Amino acid sequence: MAKTTIDREKQLKFIECYTSGSTAGNAKASAMQVGYTEKNSKKMGDYLKKKLADEIRVKQEQILIDNKQKILFQSTDAISVLSNLLHDESSTVKLNAVKMVLDYGNFGQQNLNVKLDKTENKSDDELLAELQELLAGMPNLSPELKKYTEIKKEKEEIEPEAPNELEKRVTH
Repeated sequence: MAKTTIDREKQLKFIECYTSGSTAGNAKASAMQVGYTEKNSKKMGDYLKKKLADEIRVKQEQILIDNKQKILFQSTDAISVLSNLLHDESSTVKLNAVKMVLDYGNFGQQNLNVKLDKTENKSDDELLAELQELLAGMPNLSPELKKYTEIKKEKEEIEPEAPNELEKRVTH
């Protein structure tokens, strides 16, 4: 076997060692792994890293593409499992699946207050005040709410509310 063939084999092995495994990113350790001595491994590692920079870059890009594909396939499976859990009969399993989906979707950092109360006995003004309180932390909705309040005030000025039954009574 010619020396150039052996050198090329060492170069290819260096590329492999430098781009993956326990010596990834370490030129000196990769050179030692290929067979260079401790004494000249730093020089040879630096030399090979510069000489083979294009091939190393191509190999790293290929590794990145392969890893992205692996993650994509695994995430598809994970999403499928979570989807199945969302339709499970157990409410505890459903709740935990929903929490996980929201956490991974970056919705877990928000505080969600769910307060159930009867709104049947509340007036429009009370409901509007409660809505304004809830929307105070949502600046994007606040202009729309102001428009609604202004329209309601204008409407009341133009068409005053009809007097209730007690006010209709004539007193002498």
